[in-house]
Amino acid sequence: MAWSEAEYLDCLHSERRGYAWAMQHHGGLSPEEAGKAALKRYPYKPAEAADRGLIFHDEA
Repeated sequence: MAWSEAEYLDCLHSERRGYAWAMQHHGGLSPEEAGKAALKRYPYKPAEAADRGLIFHDEA
């Protein structure tokens, strides 16, 4: 099932917010550093990207 752009952006924002919170409260980063880390970890991917919306938390 393909995601709508709104659904994807909502999920992306939620993932970034949670990651930034964890990096700030448990990783010791400043709010600015945590926000930058979240953007890097959860980049925007265009609709045609095969792996859009996928992220692997453990390396193979």
